[in-house]
Amino acid sequence: MKILHTSDWHIGNFPGPEKDGKNLRFLDTVSCIKHLTSVARDNTPDVILISGDLFHQARVWADRGLSEVKAAIRYIKSLKKICPIIVMRGTPRLHHRLQPRYGADGDGGHGGTSFSAGEG
Repeated sequence: MKILHTSDWHIGNFPGPEKDGKNLRFLDTVSCIKHLTSVARDNTPDVILISGDLFHQARVWADRGLSEVKAAIRYIKSLKKICPIIVMRGTPRLHHRLQPRYGADGDGGHGGTSFSAGEG
């Protein structure tokens, strides 16, 4: 079984340099996640495990938060086309925003609870 394990994406705007009004740290993070998606596509893992800290801050819903959440959902959906994904929480107080998925056996069908950022 091939497992692609990743964690600590820390999507978010750290204070730092900007160019044309865009946070360069955020753009660099997105570039790294695009590369991760390419690696997953090339290596066809059986499962992808994202073990926490998707976001830099637990509260990403105000101001710039919508773009951060959209970025996370976009790349999780992209990875989901390759193989099943398990997202484990790591950011404190964020767990209630992810929806648990349970299989017929009550554990997501693979020995644990998987989480989804939405259908699609």
